[in-house]
Amino acid sequence: MIWIAWRQFRTQALVTLTLLAAFAVLVLVTGLHLRDVYNSLGGTHCSARGDCGALIDQDRTLPDVLGPALLAIPALLGMFWGAPLLARELESGTHRLAWTQSITRRHWLLVRVALVGVAALAVAGLASWLVSWWFAPLDAVNMNRFDPSVFTARGIVAIGYAGFAFALGVAAGALTRRTLPAMAATLLGFAATRIAFTLLVRPHLLSARETLFPLTLGKSVEFLPSASGLSVFAGVPPLPNAWGISASLVDRAHRALSTSQLHDLLLRSCPTVTGPGKGAELTEGAFLPCSRALSRHVQLLVAYQPPSHYWPLQALETVIFLAAALALIGATVWRVGRRATHKPAAGGSGEQTASPRALTTAAVVGLLSLLAAGCGGAGSPGVASISSSSTTTATKTTQSSALAYSGCMRSHGVPNFPDPAGGGAITKEAAIRAFKEVSNSAVGAAQTACKDLQPDGGQLSRAQVAQRLSDLLAFARCIRTHGVQNFPDPTSSGELTHEMLASAGVDVRQPAVLQAADACVGVTHGALTKAAVARFAAGH
Repeated sequence: MIWIAWRQFRTQALVTLTLLAAFAVLVLVTGLHLRDVYNSLGGTHCSARGDCGALIDQDRTLPDVLGPALLAIPALLGMFWGAPLLARELESGTHRLAWTQSITRRHWLLVRVALVGVAALAVAGLASWLVSWWFAPLDAVNMNRFDPSVFTARGIVAIGYAGFAFALGVAAGALTRRTLPAMAATLLGFAATRIAFTLLVRPHLLSARETLFPLTLGKSVEFLPSASGLSVFAGVPPLPNAWGISASLVDRAHRALSTSQLHDLLLRSCPTVTGPGKGAELTEGAFLPCSRALSRHVQLLVAYQPPSHYWPLQALETVIFLAAALALIGATVWRVGRRATHKPAAGGSGEQTASPRALTTAAVVGLLSLLAAGCGGAGSPGVASISSSSTTTATKTTQSSALAYSGCMRSHGVPNFPDPAGGGAITKEAAIRAFKEVSNSAVGAAQTACKDLQPDGGQLSRAQVAQRLSDLLAFARCIRTHGVQNFPDPTSSGELTHEMLASAGVDVRQPAVLQAADACVGVTHGALTKAAVARFAAGH
């Protein structure tokens, strides 16, 4: 299964690997040059001297590309790796074959999700490391690690974003069952989640610290007009490599001050400011004296995340997005598996009852898997192959063993299950008719109870199960090529009912349909016969 998943994924993987290799070469070559310039300027000392202009003035095109590129990578992985993973199978109908193999639907989906998901995390992690390495000299000078555009394009958060986007794409594909709508939903959902998390969640992940600044700092307050005249407003002062979340003006007892209180203090502390409209008269020369006078009564209270919270915040955000990804994958796997075991009929109670008029590969494949050792494999020792007539499945079991199996099936809820004919063979059509008379759950319960009496364990090989469903799909395609264009494919469980045909506008009693069916039974390799088609058309 892992090999099959890799073969389906390898084209996407190789294309991505090629692009990532080119990206790495570009980053490494230009990053080494950037480091040479940084070291020639004295490293972090140039910031203290204020002469880092040569570093800042390097080619601005690449910095403007690398950051957005890393932000886009998780979204692209979700759209082009996650969304098609399940949606393409459902859209093209190939899930019908994949879901009838010897492994369960959930196992099939988990293997594919694990393989592609781990690859997505690896791609995002490597791209994030490259970008963080390239920007390291600039970040050391700018000291703005908590800026939203910087925080999300450095460190390890891109791994969490990639995992979430991929899982969102898989879930969108399972819901929409169409590739393009799933890709669009993934992009919109990922962008909305990222924006909401940045604005509403990240500021509250860790408790902010508080500190007091004097107003004489100069860059932390502004004098602006208000309804009551000129007033003073708080601003977050520059905090190297820290995240200033909020700022407020408080008195010496740390009590918040209203706008009117601040205006009154401004009037008392700054005699040149006397009332409404005087804000324009607060010249640059009066700013500092006014700030000093106010600082005797007012302080700036700043809530911030210190530099030591950078990596804990990175880790928390990554874990949250990965946990959301696991929840989405779990819900998707549960839903896909549930569709296999719980398909309530319209208006039904939840248990699907077999239609007495159903023509099913489930009956054929189920009967063969239960009654045939090797099931029609030509050349298998001691096993007869299935023909296109009213065939029997010969096994190496004795007559008494076959009788015991038939009796077990009848005693466990399939009352008309036939006894074997000579040689221990059970007539296929008679067994199918017996299955149609009871519910699918009753058949399953009887099969489970009598498993120990099945010849050779009654297991079909993976190739044989795939062949049976392939035969029925070929039958439907053949009928369409014979002029019945709207003839439907069987379901993933191999069922084709009168209700399905009626919904598709196909009347099996029409001569053209019957002629097409008779002409196409040969493509099923004996899974269907002309007699079985005639009984189905007659409603039996």
